[in-house]
Formats: sequence, structure tokens, C-alpha cells
Amino acid sequence: MEEIKIWGARIHNLKNINLTIPKRGLVAITGISGSGKSSLAFDILFEEGKNQYLRSIGILAGLDNEDRFNTMEGIGPTVAVRQNTIRLSNPRSTVGTKTGILNQLALIYASDGKALDENSEHLSPGFFLYTTADGMCLSCQGRGFYYDINLKQLIPDKTTSLLEVYKSLQVTDGFLRILKKKYGMYFETPFWELPEDIKGQVVYGTYDNGKQSYCLERILRNAYEKGEDVEEVYEEKICTACQGRGSAKKRKKYSLAES
Repeated sequence: MEEIKIWGARIHNLKNINLTIPKRGLVAITGISGSGKSSLAFDILFEEGKNQYLRSIGILAGLDNEDRFNTMEGIGPTVAVRQNTIRLSNPRSTVGTKTGILNQLALIYASDGKALDENSEHLSPGFFLYTTADGMCLSCQGRGFYYDINLKQLIPDKTTSLLEVYKSLQVTDGFLRILKKKYGMYFETPFWELPEDIKGQVVYGTYDNGKQSYCLERILRNAYEKGEDVEEVYEEKICTACQGRGSAKKRKKYSLAES
């Protein structure tokens, strides 16, 4: 069936409501406070989908349907992400992590999978979890994306010199003297006309003994840590190392064993 049909929904503030919900799409349940949105979503749709699934595998669960509705058609197994958990700010959070399904899938892959490389170690669930160090893409820390400086937004004028860029970011005289020793010959050069290697150093700096030199990225990061609004000069980019999956490439070394 392409629809879920409910007759006589009656629990809490729902009073014998009949409705049809289309499948294969994003459906929002809206209404004023106390209109029964959560009752419909959690107490009827989620509970009935869960109960039917558990009964199908021989587990008796849930209360009698007569307490909640007359009849329902088209419902399948359901997953719920409770309202009190969606406010967490972890960028790696998904429906899979919120509901625990991701961990269960990792256990299945670890127990039923096989290594395509015979010399590989024993499969561990962590290899299949982008939330762990073993399974995540280290380039994006499992997020699948990263934020980079939008240079066109930061420096829209093609004639803006390197010195003007520094001054627009309120670089102090002390740091300007340091930068002049390194890039002084380019101070009057428009930023967009800088040699590519110099431009890269100006934006991302160089590293000596693990320490980043003074650069635009460091200037903006310091400004952000001070509470300044610099978000508009950043853009979200898909991680090229994992193509947005958030997982390590080594996962390709494994597959599910044939049943």
C-alpha cells in the first residue's frame, strides 16, 4: 500500500479522527499545542508499527488497539526519535545513532561479515561505525563535511590588496610587522593575483613543529572564539576523502558473508 489509513483514532486529545497519510515522502504533523500531534505520531503510529512488527516475530507487545483506534492499514515497522533527544548538537547525529540502529547494524556486519583481505584482523563493530576512531573518516571526523573559508565572500573585490585584506580583519600593527617580513613584497598586490603557493600560505599558513603560522584561517578562528560573527565567510563543503559518507575508506575491505 502507498498510504497509511487510520479510522477512529482516539487517545488523549484525539476524538475519533479518520485520516490518510501518504508513504514515501516527508510528512509533517502540525497543529496548535494540545491538538494531539504527539499522540498521533508516537502513541498511535509508532506504537502500532512497533507492536505489529514484534507480533510478527512472535513477541506479544502493546495494549489492545481498541483503546487507541478502530482499524489501521498500511503501517510497517516504525522507528521513533523522541523529542527530548533531537536538541543535541552533535553534528554526527542521525536517526541511526539516535535510535541505536547503527550500533545493531555494526554488530551484524562484524558477526556476519568477512574480510576480503585474508591478512586483515578480526572484524570489530567499530570498523563500521563512523562515530568511532576505527570507523570514522579522519579528515572530517565522521561528519561527512567540513567548513572552509569562502574567499569570494571574504574578499569580493578583485582589486583588494593583501595589505587591505589584513587591515579589514583588524590585524594589529605588531602582527603586520611580522607579516611584512614574510609577505612584504606582496602587500600591494591584489590578493587574487598572488601566486598560488603564496595565496595558500596566506590563507592556511604553514606548519612548523605542528604549530600553524599566522594566517587568515587562524585570524578568523580567533575572532570566532572571541564571539565575533564570522560564520558568513564560511561555507560547508563535502569531504572529498570519504565523499560525504563520514566513514573510513577501509570499510571497503569487508563485505557481508553469503548466507
